[in-house]
Amino acid sequence: MDSNPTPRALVADSYENSITSKKQNNVDNLNIQVSRNILLLIREKTPKESIT
Repeated sequence: MDSNPTPRALVADSYENSITSKKQNNVDNLNIQVSRNILLLIREKTPKESIT
């Protein structure tokens, strides 16, 4: 058994937090892209006369 598991546990926690943070950033970036695409579609489909 490891006599000092704390540093290893800290590294594991830090790694896990880093992965989680990267995944959240990816989700946020995808949400931004989807929102932009929706806005572009709305702009494209809206008749020009209704845009002031």
